[in-house]
Amino acid sequence: MLEPPSDVDAREGETAEFACRLTPCMPPPRVAWYFETARPPRHGDRRPLVGGDRYRLRVTADGLVSLVVVDVQLTDAGVYTMSADSSAGTVEVTAVLTVHGQCMPACQLTLNPLIMVALWNRGPLYFCHVVSFFFFFYLFFPRLISAAIDWMSTILLHMVWP
Repeated sequence: MLEPPSDVDAREGETAEFACRLTPCMPPPRVAWYFETARPPRHGDRRPLVGGDRYRLRVTADGLVSLVVVDVQLTDAGVYTMSADSSAGTVEVTAVLTVHGQCMPACQLTLNPLIMVALWNRGPLYFCHVVSFFFFFYLFFPRLISAAIDWMSTILLHMVWP
């Protein structure tokens, strides 16, 4: 084993890739990838991954081994293990995939502590009106609302920490 895979952070819908490099040998090793979910109640269930639409497995002659997870979902979060078996022996390495769910901008608004405190200081009713406004308009203008929340966060950040 030359380079083990690194842990990966990805958002829902993105592509995640695990890559590692094995010492080239003859005959080439038999490589398998396994997945173990981090979510109860199935935590501890280790299952083999088979190449297909969502999982792309690759082994090259120079020892590069990779697993690509296409269209990452929350259920893909967990531990990925690469097992290589050759005449020289067996090696197993693991890496963790952390998946961050898509959050609606109104959710981002309420999760951003700077915005939350600023709105709450204007009063609870004002806070509820603003959050409702963002939920409603997000349905029609998602990119505009995301940009507005980013802008509000930047302005408030500069007001608090000049």
